[in-house]
Amino acid sequence: MADQGAATPGTSPSHDEEAPRAVVLVNDSLRAYSRANRFARSLAAAGWTTTLVGVAEEGLPAEERLPPADWPIAEQADASPAPDGLLTAAPPRDVRLVRLGPSGPLAGFLHGGRRGPLHRMPGLGGTLRTLGWPLAARAWGHTLRQLQPADLYHACGIGAAVVAPDLARRARRRGRAGQVVYDYIDVVQGSDLWFRYPRWRRATFPRVEGAAVRAADAMTSVNDECAADAKERWKLTRMPLVIYNAPPRAEIPPDGAPDLLRTATGIPSERAVVLFIGKFGVDRPVLEAGDAVLRLRDAAFVALGYGPREAELRARDSDPRRAGRHFTLPPVPPEAVTRWSATADATLVLAPGDNLNNRYMTPNKLWESLAAGVPVVVGEHQVAAQRIVEPDGLGVRARAGDVDSLTAGLRTLLDVSEADRRARSERARRLVVERYAWDVTIPSYLRLVRELVVRPAVSR
Repeated sequence: MADQGAATPGTSPSHDEEAPRAVVLVNDSLRAYSRANRFARSLAAAGWTTTLVGVAEEGLPAEERLPPADWPIAEQADASPAPDGLLTAAPPRDVRLVRLGPSGPLAGFLHGGRRGPLHRMPGLGGTLRTLGWPLAARAWGHTLRQLQPADLYHACGIGAAVVAPDLARRARRRGRAGQVVYDYIDVVQGSDLWFRYPRWRRATFPRVEGAAVRAADAMTSVNDECAADAKERWKLTRMPLVIYNAPPRAEIPPDGAPDLLRTATGIPSERAVVLFIGKFGVDRPVLEAGDAVLRLRDAAFVALGYGPREAELRARDSDPRRAGRHFTLPPVPPEAVTRWSATADATLVLAPGDNLNNRYMTPNKLWESLAAGVPVVVGEHQVAAQRIVEPDGLGVRARAGDVDSLTAGLRTLLDVSEADRRARSERARRLVVERYAWDVTIPSYLRLVRELVVRPAVSR
């Protein structure tokens, strides 16, 4: 991987008179992927011609247009001078969002159905799956070759990072800079998913991810812990650039903003609201969270999101014992979550288990809650989240699936005076505004990628 502080000197592209072209890749349907959306819109706001690319999914449009970011990009006092035109290279541009499905010869190996080729040759099929893993991402990458060549490929996660180098090589052959940034968003080799993988995949994955790291010209990550893991795991000479996925300051609601939660549910103003945001997965302690809130003297539980446990949650909404104290609401757009969170009294930010990835994660709902001035309950093993909230008294830890522990944690947050509540809320907002907000940290990324494109690495 190229040195991330400054790109290796090379020849500037022959198309300097054009706006630089960026492609943000996510091996996901982009139904609610705020991080990739923010990278794409920030690049577009800085004058890049930007395409955000995800995976086709039934019911979602194949193409959309997103406006560029409407938040100002903060200058950082300690940042080195930017190249001319870094933040104002051209007028802001819309983002083209496209969703593409797999294609090419690998697409036929993506299923083992009765008519599929792997069904007819199981021995060879198993070998091909092992040697060619991840086939789904590679088949998706085959379709991505139809995109216009770009100067920058920002790959969010390993599913995008394995296809970006091929696209970059093709772009360089067509005169573009073809630089790759691998956004290290998960410690996959320490996740629940990792331990559910078959043995052959656990043996193959480090080789695949290691190749993606070596092919990248720079790396970014979601927080200090994940960045340190990447540096140690891949023996990098420099730490990946950390860009926190906190909302931009323009999305932080002002005091006195409309109470969207109580308007949607009818919860009275004197009753505390405890919020659970995100996916209602079978491994998430969302039911235990609702039970914990029921034990509180006068509080209501609101689950805002979607997932396999939605039917169970809605059944609890109509349970007479929970009348007026249990509500399930549909998900809202990522950019609206902070506004919806603003009038909650506490948010539950709980990882489903104790593994390296969960210990290091800082979920979106953590940032959205703090930006809204809302304290949080985090899991006892979530060390990255604890590092952020505990020094300023913005959260407490509890055992994620333990109703007694969750109840005790919530009582600690809710049983405070109004003056203490207001002071805590102000500390949370100030922390995000001054240190973590997206528009505070993104200038360093824009400097990095501009350097990569102005002085691209020598082609490998």
